[in-house]
Amino acid sequence: MAGRCVGTFRRPAHGAVRPGRDREWQLLQLAHYPWPATSDRWTGAYLEAAVLTDSGFLAGIGGCSNRFLTNTLAGYVPTFSYQFDHRTGPGLTPIPGYVWGAGHAAELAYMWPSFDNGIPIAPTFNAAERRLAHDMVAWWGNFVRTGAPSTVDGTTWPRLDASLGPKAQLLSLRAGGRSTPITDARLSAQHQCAFWDSLFAPQQAARPNALLRSNAPSVRL
Repeated sequence: MAGRCVGTFRRPAHGAVRPGRDREWQLLQLAHYPWPATSDRWTGAYLEAAVLTDSGFLAGIGGCSNRFLTNTLAGYVPTFSYQFDHRTGPGLTPIPGYVWGAGHAAELAYMWPSFDNGIPIAPTFNAAERRLAHDMVAWWGNFVRTGAPSTVDGTTWPRLDASLGPKAQLLSLRAGGRSTPITDARLSAQHQCAFWDSLFAPQQAARPNALLRSNAPSVRL
């Protein structure tokens, strides 16, 4: 299985922009992640999180770097990909006014109730979140037993078929029994992967399902 929290780290290829240093880079970033008309004390944190998530700057953990790794793996071995999309859960620790969204490691308490990050998480789940936890455990259990997550409560987790390109499917994990397959094209649009891939590996944008061959080495975490 491949989720949104496992990825690759890729250094920018020769001649790429230098994040945080070039004025051109800052303008590009603002064009894709503009400051909203209304904001609060957390707006800057949310925008920074969106940039770090989509780009994979932090050790390659993020939407686009992980998407590239997952699509590459799918070309060689049976691969079942997911994106954790429950954005209103308790997060990793209570912060008044802050919305965690579907952040890194947010799904762990749904699989392992003992995971608490120092503060209980699973005991605070509502009914819809408990249903999500049940479904996730069932899918992972099926995968361990049979090599495929199969169908749980009427929802089938599709195998990621890299040959389908943008029509390839992964599973969007949602609370309350609303998990559903989504396409690679939708995932790419959500994380602005056309933008990030073009910056860090030009041939990756042109061949998103091909093995990366450039001066930007990939290392599995």
